[in-house]
Amino acid sequence: MTPFKQLLTHDPNNGVYGDCHRTAIGAIFDIPPEQMPHFYDRDRTEDQARQLVDEWLAARGLTQISLPFWEGGNHADSLRDVLSKTGRWNAGQYHLLSGTSRNGLGHSVVCLDGLIVHDPSPTDAGIIGPLDDGCYWVTFFGSSLASSRRTARQRPTKRSSAFARAGFSRAGRETVAPTFKPTKGNDNHSV
Repeated sequence: MTPFKQLLTHDPNNGVYGDCHRTAIGAIFDIPPEQMPHFYDRDRTEDQARQLVDEWLAARGLTQISLPFWEGGNHADSLRDVLSKTGRWNAGQYHLLSGTSRNGLGHSVVCLDGLIVHDPSPTDAGIIGPLDDGCYWVTFFGSSLASSRRTARQRPTKRSSAFARAGFSRAGRETVAPTFKPTKGNDNHSV
């Protein structure tokens, strides 16, 4: 993870849309913001921006896995709860946390092990509450092999893929139990 700072501060009255989200994603993958597409530029809708993120990740064999944590109601999750749960359940995994910043704007930061480890805002605006929908959004990144939204171009074409060698068909169903052959120096771990 490289702690880059965002290049653009949100100022929609002057046609500038903040780039904290692309900067936070880039930080996780060690890619500077100027080398990342600005997913939320030009007043794109949430769906349009998410589609662009999905396409960018898919080109790299990745997918995003986003989870809402509601604040309020019967299963209330405070910011502290969200950080604690994601840190405990996913130790060692960088992920994004999106919520409302001290500036009153939607914002994304990088988390690890229950802590906000990087804020791409030049003012370190942080996260102080949920987004307008009442949720904190946590986003992890995983292999697109586990996604049903892969395009035909992205699907493995040979049974020699790692997925197939692990004993799974393209439909994701287990085919036959994989056979593990012991290697030299590891012959007491056969299955």
